[in-house]
Amino acid sequence: MVVEDDAGMTDQGSAVIPALVFDEEHVSVLVGGSVSVGCFMVGGASIVIGQAGMVITVEASDAPARSGVWSAEEVRLIGPAPAPVTERLMGSPWGTDGRSLPIHIAVRLGEEVLDLGTAKVSQASTSDGVLINCELCFEAPLSRQLLNRVRPPLPPRGPAGPRVAQERER
Repeated sequence: MVVEDDAGMTDQGSAVIPALVFDEEHVSVLVGGSVSVGCFMVGGASIVIGQAGMVITVEASDAPARSGVWSAEEVRLIGPAPAPVTERLMGSPWGTDGRSLPIHIAVRLGEEVLDLGTAKVSQASTSDGVLINCELCFEAPLSRQLLNRVRPPLPPRGPAGPRVAQERER
């Protein structure tokens, strides 16, 4: 298994962004060996569930209709989610509760996947028993550097933005 710390150096000094780069083999280790429950897609996020945990991999995006990192403290899943995902995140009506198992959050940045740490469900909504929205809080907030890499800041709006246009109409 190849696991590397993601750290970069520039001519101006070190620019360390603490995140673990991992592959499919590492995902297998995080969920407890072979994937016993399955792999699912929820709002653009890839979810792998195993006996020992869950790995949620989101795309680096800030689109409001897709699952993703929303802030340094929060990740959101936008459903609908299949029953195994709903049960693992919200608890099973049959008494087997996987909510105490770790939820690992990762983000895909091109060809690499960065492990962002673990998270806990903070809020979830269902419709007819189907998970439609789930907010997860990171156990350790992301650093500003890592957040900027995972969710790049938007460029500043130019002077011809909608606000300027509205002021011109007055």
